[in-house]
This record gives sequence, structure tokens and C-alpha cells, in this order.
Amino acid sequence: MVGTNERVRPLRIFEMTVLVLVSFSPLLSKTERAFFTFLVLALNLRFLARPSRRTAFALFMLLSVFIVGGIVDLRNVGSIGDMNGLSIYFPMCFLLGFLLSEKYRATEYLIYLDKVAFIAAALSLVGVCVYIFTPELAYRMPIYQYYNTSHRTAYLFNILISSTGVVRRNAGIAWEPGAFQFLLNLGLYAHSETNKKVNTLRTAIYIAAVVFTRSTAGLIILSFIVVRLIQRDRVTRWLFAVSFLASIGVIWQEIVYHYTTKLVGSAYFTARMQPTVAAFRAAAGHVWGLGNSGYDVYYESVGTGPWDSFGQIFLRYGYPLLLIIGVILLELFKSRKHLALILLVTFLSQGIWFLPLVTPFYFIGLSKGSGTHGRRWCAIADTVVDEHTSARGKPLVG
Repeated sequence: MVGTNERVRPLRIFEMTVLVLVSFSPLLSKTERAFFTFLVLALNLRFLARPSRRTAFALFMLLSVFIVGGIVDLRNVGSIGDMNGLSIYFPMCFLLGFLLSEKYRATEYLIYLDKVAFIAAALSLVGVCVYIFTPELAYRMPIYQYYNTSHRTAYLFNILISSTGVVRRNAGIAWEPGAFQFLLNLGLYAHSETNKKVNTLRTAIYIAAVVFTRSTAGLIILSFIVVRLIQRDRVTRWLFAVSFLASIGVIWQEIVYHYTTKLVGSAYFTARMQPTVAAFRAAAGHVWGLGNSGYDVYYESVGTGPWDSFGQIFLRYGYPLLLIIGVILLELFKSRKHLALILLVTFLSQGIWFLPLVTPFYFIGLSKGSGTHGRRWCAIADTVVDEHTSARGKPLVG
């Protein structure tokens, strides 16, 4: 944790807002996402000037996998012009992540993330009030299409609609609650990481927003963060104790709900797990995966692709990318375990591995200090490149 007197830069807040919207908003089309991702990338190309050898090596390894995967994917199409656009978009997101890791110090990136995520959290609670107290108001809001479904939006938050009516879960600005919880928990983590003393109201808003997502993954991650907060601050410890005792009945109902309907052994868990198991079986004999066009063919044949990040990575790019991402998460866990857990748990339930907001974490080392240079690392290159070629800080403790 660090106390910080970082000078806020409006353009960087705007840039973080674009990253969040491109990563999570279902209101943007694929073309719009690609355009804004490319725009942010182009505006940050100057940070390619002097990358460290370790991060440059990591980028080289990742882009090499994408290039080879694209070549292998040619077997699924008649010509290069028929290739899936994701074969360009995915490496573009990773290159953007690399550039942002060169632009921002680790603490700075978290500070701006917290600012934008908190606004999204606060606005989402307005949506919660709408579907709890005046659900009929949701049907007066504009309609938006997300794949084959129709939902309602107030632009600052979305309300999901099912065949039975308004879905009483907080989706915020995201396409679904399970994705929104990731942004919320990242924001809460960022706030606690960049402040010696957390703001009680800010923390309460984050927690309330996560609880109303009713996301199992979100609540698991939140519990990790709450335990960490309790260990740090005596006042926070008492506040949580009083809140827990006052709402023990509701908490128990939520535990029973998630245990019986969403965890191992439930029909919901089986429905989410089966596509992942099927994906690993389908791609097991393909070292470089099926490719992005091959993924489309697979999806059309089975009707459902894997919901999680690992299944998608393996199906699209096979063993090499799965191994690289696995090493990154393992190394991140050694140095920053709470951030690694946020990524890992969400990776197990959401396909977020390539999002522009996520890819900088593959390159940025989260520094406790706020010096002028900050500490950066790259998990893959740490195991390969000579340690004497560049200055290296002490490993950080999560």
C-alpha cells in the first residue's frame, strides 16, 4: 500500500475510461472497439522507444505465438482476406498492454483505474435502485442488442432482461454481472493498494456493487480483498464485524444460494464446465490450437464455446499461449498474490484474457513505491534473460 500525492492528469483519466469502455461495454460494436483500441495504441507508439530487454522479450514471445497461430489458421480459410479479424485484434491488444506498461508506473496505472472503476460502481447502484424499487422503469429505457439477446440501458448502466423479466443482478456498464465484478474488484484492490488508509464510503460502495452482481466469482474475490482489508486496519475490522453481525441472515441465504445453484455439482456449474472440457478435448491434438477461424468452425458445430479464458486460449492458440499465460499468472502470484487471484478466479469464469484493460498486467510490476521510474517486470523473460542486463527491484509481496 502506498500513500500517494499523484498529480491527476485529465487525459489519462480519459484514456482509462476508453480502456474500460472498450473492454466491458456491450454498447460498442466490434468495429468501434477495434477503432478505439487502435487509436489508443497509435497515440502511445512513442513508448516503444526504449523498452527493457525483459519486457521486449516477453512481447516478442507473445507476438510470435500470435503470428504462428495466424499462419496455422490459414488452413481454415481460402485466403488471407478470409481470416478472422481477431487474429489482428488479439496481438493489437497485447501490444497496447506493453505500451501502457512502458507509459505508466504501476502505482499510477492503479490510481487511474480506481478513479474510473469507482464512478462505474457508484452509477451501477443507481441501476440497482431502479430494478429493485421501480423495475417497470427499465422497460422505458433504450434497447440494445447483445448477440441474440435484447436488454435495456441508461448508457451509464445496463439492466439485463430475460424471458421472465428484469434480471435482478448488477451488470453495471458491462455485458454481464460476472464481467462487471472483475472491474469492481480490480477497483477496490487498486484503491487499497494505493492508499495507506482506505476511504470507508468508497470501500462500502465497491462492496455493495459487487454484492449486487450476485456473481459467485465476484464474491469469492471480494472475500480475499475483505480479509486483506480487515488485517490492515482496526477501524475497518470493527466496521466489517458489525456489518457482518447485522446482516448474517442475508449472508447465509447468499451462501446457500451459491452453494446449491452455482457451485460444483449444480446444473449451472455443469452447463458452464462442459464447454470448457469439450474445448480442451477438441484442441488436445493441435499444438497451436484450432486458430481463430477454426474456433468459429468449432463454435458453429457445437453451438457453445468455452466461457472461461483458459478454454478460449487453448482452443484458439493451443499449448504455447496457454503455457505463457500460465507462467505469467504463476509469477504474478509470487509477487502480487491478490492481483493474481483476481485474474485467476475471473479467468476461470470469463473470457477476459485479451481485454485492453487486462493486458498491461501481463507486463506491469505493481510497485509499492512511487519513485520516478517504478518497477516493471515480465514473468516470462525473468526466467530467460540475464539478470545483469538491467536493474531489478526486490520482488514485491502481495
